[in-house]
Amino acid sequence: MNLNKREQEDRDELFQNRIVYSLPCRLGLWNEDLALREEKNSVTAYKKDHCQLLIQKTKKMFRNVLSPTALVAETPYVLYSKNYQIATSDITSDGGFTGLFLSGVINERDIDEVQHFKHGCTLSASTIKEPCVRNTF
Repeated sequence: MNLNKREQEDRDELFQNRIVYSLPCRLGLWNEDLALREEKNSVTAYKKDHCQLLIQKTKKMFRNVLSPTALVAETPYVLYSKNYQIATSDITSDGGFTGLFLSGVINERDIDEVQHFKHGCTLSASTIKEPCVRNTF
């Protein structure tokens, strides 16, 4: 009997010192989840500080490509290293004015690598008449 009483006291003591889990407790690999979240936040903060986020690259690219440029006065000859717009004279746009302008396009894949036009970029026609880096050559 004494042994049973001693065992019962030991069980009661263990029961009182046990760790009690409640609803707010996280189950599973919560330490790993927290570490992964902290790592992701630190990588994002690093990229933000060094302007490596895609949204930052896209905004910078738009600022660069849509910055205004000055065109050279009309001359009978094309001069080297001067800015010109190349326009079509026989195609009319939906707005009613004549001329579409040759424009460069940077695709989503190239935004990670470049912030300006490079050799091999895509060309298209644009209705934007204001001279900017995108539509002057």
